[in-house]
Amino acid sequence: MARRETKVSEERLQAVIDNWNRAEIGDLAQMLGVDENTINSWAARLRKSMKKHGMSAEQIKKLLPTKRKVPANVFDIVVKRLQSPEQAPKKRGRKPKETH
Repeated sequence: MARRETKVSEERLQAVIDNWNRAEIGDLAQMLGVDENTINSWAARLRKSMKKHGMSAEQIKKLLPTKRKVPANVFDIVVKRLQSPEQAPKKRGRKPKETH
């Protein structure tokens, strides 16, 4: 497994911001010569720094909106959408707290 690069230049961060809305994460990683985890890490750190310096959540979302990873098996997702709610498999995770 490749290690994330910890050192980043100002030019690379500016390239991430400039190309975030236009390029996929994989393309951006290839362009900058790093792996996708590094790009995601830089984006997260940029968001955190923007928030710390007083940028509004709307500004941050406009510059660096979160990108979802493509699911591994899109066939499963399509089939789940076709099934009726009672036939669909149960969702995993925590149950919401019941209010009294």
